[in-house]
Formats: sequence, structure tokens, C-alpha cells
Amino acid sequence: MKTKLVRIFLVVSLLTMGLLLATPTPTFACHGRITIVKDTDPDGGAGFNFSGDLGSFTLNDDQSETFYKSGGWYNVTESVPSGWDLDSVACTGGDYETITNGVKVHLESEGQHITCTFTNKEIALEMEKTSAVSDAPLMPGSTITYTIVVSNPASSGSQTNIVISDTLPTGTSYVPGSTQVTVETTVFHKTVRDEFKVISYGNNNGSVNWSGDWQEIGDDGNASSGRIRIVNERLRFREADHNDGIKRSADLSGATSAHLSFDWYKEDCEEDISVYVSADGSSFDLLDTFTGKWTGDSESYDISAYASANTTVRFQNVAGNWSHDNDVVFFDNVQIEFWKRETSTAPGGDPPNLAAGYSLLPGDTMTVTFQVTVDNPIPEGLTQIVNAACVTSDQVPDPNCDTTTDPIRTCCIGATSITFKNVSSGNVDLWFYEGTHVDHPNAPYDPAYFAHFDNVPPQGTITLNASVYFPASGYFPEYIYNYGSGCHWGWDIQLICDDPASLAVGNRSPDGGGGQKLEVMQVVWEGDCECQPGDMDGAATLVRTDNKVYWDITNNSSNPLIITMIELNWPSGNGNLKTVKLDGATIFNQQRAPTYAMIDSGWAGTLADRTIEVGTSSRTETLEFEFENLAGDPTLTEPYRIGVQCFGQGCYDDVGEGSKPTVITLSSFAARSGAGGLPSGLWPRLVGLTILATGSLFGIKRWAG
Repeated sequence: MKTKLVRIFLVVSLLTMGLLLATPTPTFACHGRITIVKDTDPDGGAGFNFSGDLGSFTLNDDQSETFYKSGGWYNVTESVPSGWDLDSVACTGGDYETITNGVKVHLESEGQHITCTFTNKEIALEMEKTSAVSDAPLMPGSTITYTIVVSNPASSGSQTNIVISDTLPTGTSYVPGSTQVTVETTVFHKTVRDEFKVISYGNNNGSVNWSGDWQEIGDDGNASSGRIRIVNERLRFREADHNDGIKRSADLSGATSAHLSFDWYKEDCEEDISVYVSADGSSFDLLDTFTGKWTGDSESYDISAYASANTTVRFQNVAGNWSHDNDVVFFDNVQIEFWKRETSTAPGGDPPNLAAGYSLLPGDTMTVTFQVTVDNPIPEGLTQIVNAACVTSDQVPDPNCDTTTDPIRTCCIGATSITFKNVSSGNVDLWFYEGTHVDHPNAPYDPAYFAHFDNVPPQGTITLNASVYFPASGYFPEYIYNYGSGCHWGWDIQLICDDPASLAVGNRSPDGGGGQKLEVMQVVWEGDCECQPGDMDGAATLVRTDNKVYWDITNNSSNPLIITMIELNWPSGNGNLKTVKLDGATIFNQQRAPTYAMIDSGWAGTLADRTIEVGTSSRTETLEFEFENLAGDPTLTEPYRIGVQCFGQGCYDDVGEGSKPTVITLSSFAARSGAGGLPSGLWPRLVGLTILATGSLFGIKRWAG
């Protein structure tokens, strides 16, 4: 008995030792494994907590946890964190059922290994903000239209209680009632589907029914017999004749998007089979043709263009007869997924609370627009309008913001108001016209005046506000013309920002025989008129061709430059000056006789046509002078000389033609022009080489025939 007991003990011990030595990972008898895998889109998600029959644990993206359990059912649920959506739970290796935020898996055999992957997608609200301006750069009174587009990506979850906020930017005023909220949302999302689980051509496995049953073409019309039939929960074609097919229709009325999908598989069939789609059930277009044998795949097609009340799908053999018994093709899970979207617009709120309480399904968008005007005057030191908008939702509590920046014109372009005082001994009647004296020879009987004042008493004052008389621009034109009654005196008043010839406080109207009538009390200029030296490079290149001369100007400043005066000498052989253009836009078209012209009025086109804007580093535009003809002698004793003034920033150069190019540098130019520039308040005729005020010039000049 003793020996027998010892033998039994040894056998059991050796068995136990063998198991321990041969199997590093336990595979306990009657046990299986459950592995939970975490996957996030985008990558890098962290802190996903799980609980249930496997206990509590936490996973980050691409991490997993394995549990060894005996047979039975096990529930696992995820606590979905804010900002994420549990997109799917899928398992391999055994039976499972999805439950709310989790899965229920079944271990039923020893050594079984079930792997379940929890996929989370980040819930994201995308926002883009843009601005459209009435003037670039901005000026007092300019309008800015802001557009905020918020979208919920198709891959995201639903967004609720969306709030869009936008604090009114400094230097602007809200245009009352201008906020509009437009929402493009999904009204419905539906499917028609056939999984062929029942031998019937009337299966409906989607959220809505097909319009009718499958209709065979060329076969016996029976789902359980013939060359086309349902076998093993799949639609089968076998030994199909030429043009054998089957089709089915769905009502996609109102759908704005539709997709067809299905699975297919070909056995030992070398013949082709095709899929078609139709919007009316009679006229079909080919989507695809499947070739080869022992092959298959899952397909998806955008059929939005065919969405109608009678959208029809057809599978058909358009090749010859299939001659072999093993010529077989299967189709399964035929589905049309379709959506309908609607757009609605409603008033929004005043800044900062533009919109609140909206919801967006995946793929939905909403657009908010509102307007502001730039204050007049612009706050001192303000050079740009910066505006930020933000969006939040219940799912995305942290604000997502976007910013726009629009520059302000810091160099003035005109007067915003002008105040006069009657310095005569009697009442004065006044008319104000845009333009010059010669433009209104019948004043004060010309009805084109923009302002009229009767009986201004002695020492009485009047103020003209550009916002009243020129609301579109917010500033006065370059000249206003005053014509008084009685003595019929005229006064051409020049209003060019920072121009020495412009009107200034203390200026009085001319004595037309009845004494001086008006004195300027105040002129309010828009913006900051201090242009800096080096703003403009002139005479970089002189080119002659046909009857035109071209001269390049480069704006190197941070502000736009507006041409306010051009002085030109040219050879008499060229004849009359006909037109002047800047980058192709005509800015002057009144003929001038040779050989000199100073252009400071009578401009053609708009102010923008004479503006050299700011580029990413600098902006170069071309002045084009057109003459009656162009003398071809490059050794003319009469050179071309050009001077240009931009808000007092003068750039002059002698661009006389010569046999070789001349390099002009800043140092040599300053030495030749002398220190201190020209006398203040004067615009001299160009003689030789001069420079106005503190302008600078550098570059290479050349001529070309």
C-alpha cells in the first residue's frame, strides 16, 4: 500500500511541474481569454475608464488588457469622456452583443480568445471666421462684414447647445439688426436594405421599406428557383443567360445625398457582371463591372445625382451566356443610405452673444454673419481691427476661436470736416460744389451744389461734415468750390492731406472786390498723415516702347501710397501727352502740350486707381505715359524728368536717356539733392534733379527702345 501511494504522488507532481514549465502564460483548464483594445480617432486619446464583470481599468489609445475567465457571459462598459463619442465596439473570436456604451461577450470553450476593440472618435466643432471690407485698408465709416462658419464633422457625434460669441472689436460700432444665423441641417437619415436572410424578393431590412420587390429580368421571377435566386442568405446568379438581371427601386424623394453599397463574390466564373443605377427606372447608367474569378469585395457608390421618387438599382449580365454550372456570382447586404438636408435663416443676437441653443448633427453646418462700421474718428494709435469669435457646445466646453485682422489706413486721404467763419460785415450766402471753379461756370445757379447756406451772419460759423455730404467715402473730395452771392466771388479750396497747398486754419477767401468773406477755423483730417521717408522707390526702370514711356514705383512702406501730384518733362518730339495710367487704370486723360506738365487735378478714375497698396514685402506698380508719338533718338538733349508726390512723400529723378544705365543710390541721391529738402509749402517746377521733403529713392534706371 505504501508503494502505491508513493507512485500516485509522483505522477501528480510531475504533471503539475510539466504544466508550469511548458506554459509561461496560464491556460487554465476550462478557461478562456477576453482582450479589450482601445483605438481613438485621432490617435493619442487617453484616460478611457472601463467597468463591469472584468473589473475596473483604464486604457489609452493603442493599449489593451487581457483577462482570463471561465465560461460564461461578461459585460464590459466604457465611461465615455467629454469630447469623445464611442463610435463602435467590434469583437472577434466568439459571440457578442453590443450594449449601451459597451459589449456583452460569451466564453464557451476552453482556450477560446475573444478580442473586443472599442473605437472612440473625438467630437470636434470646426470654425472658420472671415471678413469682407468695403474699403481696403479701412477708413472711418468703412463697413466690415464678418462671416463665422461652424461645422460638425461627419465623423463626429451630435453637438448640442452650441453658443457662438464675438466681442465687438475696438474702434467699431455694431450695425443694429445685422446678425443672421443660417443653419444647414440633416432632416432625416434613412436606409433601404436587403440582407437576403429570407427566401423572398420582398425583404426590407433598412429603416424604411423599398418601393417594391426585386424584379427579375429574363428569368422565372421566383426567389427560390431559376438562374437567379436566393441561396444561403445571398442573391445568386448561376449559369446566367445574356441580359439576365434583377432590379429594385426606392423612393429617395427630397434626398440631398445618397450612397449605394453591397458585397459581392464570384466563384469559378470568368464572365462579367455589371451594376447600373437609374433615376426614373428606365434609363440606366453603368456604375461598375466585375471581372475575374474567385474574387469579391465590398463596394460603395455616391448616387446622389440619381435621388428621386423612383431610384432603381440593377444587377445584370450584359455579356454572353454563362455556359458552365460553376459560373456563380453572389450579392449581399444591398443598401441605399440617404439623407435630406434643409437650410433655415433666422435673426441672431447683438455682439457678443450672436447665437445660442443650436444643435448640429454630424455633417451639419451653421453660418453667422454680422456687420460693424469703423468709428469716426478712429481711436488714436489704432492701426488694425482685430476680431475674435469663439464657439462652444455641451460636448466641446472649451472654446474654439478664430481671429480676423483688417488694417486701417493710417495715412490720411481727405478731410472729414471743415469749419468756416464769416469775417465780412454782412450776411453771406454760400454754395459748395465738388470740383473746381471752371467745372461750375453757372454757379450759384448750377443745381449740382452739395451744400447751401443762407444768411450766415458776421462772425457766424458753419461746419461741413463729410459723413453728411459724402457718406459713402466719409471724407471730402480733393477740392471743394465755394461761390458766394452778391459779389459772385469764387474760391477753389484744395483739400489734399498733408499737401502744402491744401487749406489750413487761418486761410481766407480771396478778395473778389467785396472784401474777404470766409476764414478757415478748423480742418479735421482723417487718420495720421505722417508718412515716413523711404516709403517709395521711384525710377527703378524707365522703358520706352512705341509711343509710351513706363516708369516703375515701389511702395516699401507699411501704408498705401496715393499719388496726389505728377510733374513731367518730356522731349518735344513726342508731341502731346495723351494719357497717364497706373497699372493699366487710366488716372489722367486730358491732353497736355509739350514739354512740361504738372498734374494735380482733373484726375480720371477713382481714388483706388491712384493707390499703390501694400504687398507682402513691397508692391510695385507701373506709371504709363502715352504720347502722340515717340522720338527714337536715344541721345536726345531733352531728357525725361518725372516727379511724383504721395501725401507729401516726394520722389523725383532725372530719368534722361543716356548711352548706359546709371545706378542711383540713397547716399548719392541725398548728396545731389542737398540737405533739408525743399522749402516748406512749395511745390517747385522740376529743374534738373530734385527731391521733395524727406523722400528717398534708390534702384536702377535704364531706357529701352
